[in-house]
Amino acid sequence: MEEDDDEASKDNDEVVGLAMTDRAEEDAHNVAARLLPQQAQWIEEQEHLKRSLVQRDHFLWKYVPGNDIISTVSGDKHVEDNSLHYVGGVDLSFCKEDPSLACGALIVLEMPRLKVVYKDFDIVHLDLPYIPGFLAFRESPVLLELLRKMRMHKPALFPQLLMVDGNGILHPRGFGLASHLGVLADIPTIGIGKNVGILYCYK
Repeated sequence: MEEDDDEASKDNDEVVGLAMTDRAEEDAHNVAARLLPQQAQWIEEQEHLKRSLVQRDHFLWKYVPGNDIISTVSGDKHVEDNSLHYVGGVDLSFCKEDPSLACGALIVLEMPRLKVVYKDFDIVHLDLPYIPGFLAFRESPVLLELLRKMRMHKPALFPQLLMVDGNGILHPRGFGLASHLGVLADIPTIGIGKNVGILYCYK
């Protein structure tokens, strides 16, 4: 009798599992169908923002490896010495159990000591799923808000260069998350893709 119960339980689990899979596929199909018109708008926005993309910039700062100049701050403004003082990094990490739950983080290091001078994070719920080619529309609002808060509260430490967990011009339309973020935040960015060991610098 117990064996029969176990078999029945396994059968029920399989049925439930198949039903959940069918439901997930149906939900994914519904999301995709709903987003098709939205994707056309996103492509148009990407092409519009791309016109402001600067791939070769003339920075006011320079970085010399081994340079031991320590940044100097007077009030809320840097004492200009044409050095690269602050480099930031941003990323989003997602919960394995709930892919809509994410933590966005911003870290700023002082160069060349690599000392952490600023860090912030935000826990968010994202309704938009990951769609290849449109990562910026899912993640950039969270990262832009972290940068906005820093500009408001710690402008003297705001990064001169931002490293982004995502591609920039290495993108189907040449305008990935790093480029998107750089244009909207008006900051030079370096896009770092997980699967390709090449760095691109752009603003």
